[in-house]
Amino acid sequence: MEKLVSDTYLVRLLEGISSLHAQKALCDVTLEAEGVCFPAHKIILASASNYCKILFVGNLTRVGSLDHNIHLKAISAAGLRNVLNFIYSNKLDLSLQNIEETFKAAETLLVREVIKLCFKFLEGCLNCENCMDVLNIAKKLGLAELRQKATCYVGQNYKQILADPQCLKDLDRGTLCEILDRTNTEGCSELELFRAAVNWLQHDRTRLEDAADILRHLQEALTYQSLLYAQPLLQTQCTSLRSSSTTLLIAGG
Repeated sequence: MEKLVSDTYLVRLLEGISSLHAQKALCDVTLEAEGVCFPAHKIILASASNYCKILFVGNLTRVGSLDHNIHLKAISAAGLRNVLNFIYSNKLDLSLQNIEETFKAAETLLVREVIKLCFKFLEGCLNCENCMDVLNIAKKLGLAELRQKATCYVGQNYKQILADPQCLKDLDRGTLCEILDRTNTEGCSELELFRAAVNWLQHDRTRLEDAADILRHLQEALTYQSLLYAQPLLQTQCTSLRSSSTTLLIAGG
């Protein structure tokens, strides 16, 4: 017996399901987030979401019925909408602006395909322009593997990142310290590291509270490169010394 497969059947089936969802036809359950209700179909949700499968099948087994309104407290309405759109259309709209709420919704509902696509999207954003955003998002979401990849990327491209005023502006203290801790490769001079740290501190007066910690990480980075370095120190009228020859000495302790 030969089994035949139709190339168009799954496409038409998905189109039909999406059409029912758009028309809110035959819906038998409502998901609610932030006061916004999303009519849906149990069988579709249970097929795509392990959370919904456990919730629906488990309740039916225990009590024979299920509350038709499911309130989800841990996710945003926008994130839930994006995940539901994927479930019904196989299309996911992602950006650095909505990735966090989309990932949280997918994680809560246990929609593995969306989680995978979120990882793939963030990895694709690893460039000098967006790597800091990716690193910060990975930290917020607790994505250890992605955070490690982003940190490695930063470590490999730190010279360009530290030289970019916008990147320095957007850095938080922890990320800057991570960069300084990873500057154990060649290509960035002591003076460039010093300038980057000072520029970061001077960008916002509230950052001066972190000056001691930043300078400690800076000293450790410079000490790693050499036990003793001497580099020209830029002078101003306020910091000029009597000697015409000026050096900045960083001694390892």
